[in-house]
Amino acid sequence: RQRLNENESKQPNEDQVIPNVPFDACLKEFFSEEIVEDWFSPALKSKGNASKRNSFNSFPKYLAVQLNRFYMDVDWTSKKLEVMVEVPEELDLREFRARGLQSDEVELPKDNDDTNISETPSSEIVAMCTAMGFTEN
Repeated sequence: RQRLNENESKQPNEDQVIPNVPFDACLKEFFSEEIVEDWFSPALKSKGNASKRNSFNSFPKYLAVQLNRFYMDVDWTSKKLEVMVEVPEELDLREFRARGLQSDEVELPKDNDDTNISETPSSEIVAMCTAMGFTEN
C-alpha cells in the first residue's frame, strides 16, 4: 500500500473535472440487451450466441441500487471510475416493465431431464469441503 503524503488527499483537486453521468443512462445500460456468447441452448442442444435483458415483472415498494463504479483494467487490476452519478428523488421505471414473450422471441422448453442430477455428492468433494472447514450437512 502506498501512503498519502501530508499534502495529498483523497479528494480530487479543484482543477480536476469529474464527469456527471445521468442515473437514467445507468438504468438504460443495465436494462439494455446483452449478448451471451457460447451459451448452451437446451432446445438446440448446441452452443451459440443468445441475447438477454433484465426487466421488472412487478415494481418493488423500495428499490436498492448499487452503483458499480469499478472496472477491470487491461492489466486485470480493479480501477475506480471517477464520475458523479446524481440519483433523482423519484424514478419512472415504466419503460423497464416486462412485456411478456415478444414476437421475435422463442420460449425455451421446460427442462424435464433429471438424468444429470446426482442424488449423492462425490466423496472427494465432501472431503475437500470438510478440510476447508465446512460441515458435512
